[in-house]
Amino acid sequence: MPNRLFIRQEHPLHSLVNEDDVTRAAYAVARESLPRYSHSKSPHHFTFPQLAACVLIGSHYSMSYRELMIWLSQSERERVRQILELGRRIPDASTLSRVAKRMNEQLNVMGESMRRKMIFGERDVVSTETDEFSARN
Repeated sequence: MPNRLFIRQEHPLHSLVNEDDVTRAAYAVARESLPRYSHSKSPHHFTFPQLAACVLIGSHYSMSYRELMIWLSQSERERVRQILELGRRIPDASTLSRVAKRMNEQLNVMGESMRRKMIFGERDVVSTETDEFSARN
């Protein structure tokens, strides 16, 4: 397989954030928004936030599920796997596809929250503006 660059060059955030920032933001949003496991009888190999964060990362970089699986398994992505607490196991493409279908409606909202976290950090833009406005009056 040729050495392929998965980051879209035309993405407006391309020069501002790195893989670690994207991963941290995706995982933080997923942990805040989703239950630990999607079902009590699920295999519990991965938490639902781990899988959702992987889907968010793949969506951010416009990767297919198979490309995302290969990207996560590359040795230079060790730091990404550590942030996601994946260990040596990597979710396969069919698992990622099922998670994406399950969270289809939430994916856009979570993606927007992830982008805000990457740009502004932990604070919320709306609440910061509201606090400043109320402090002046």
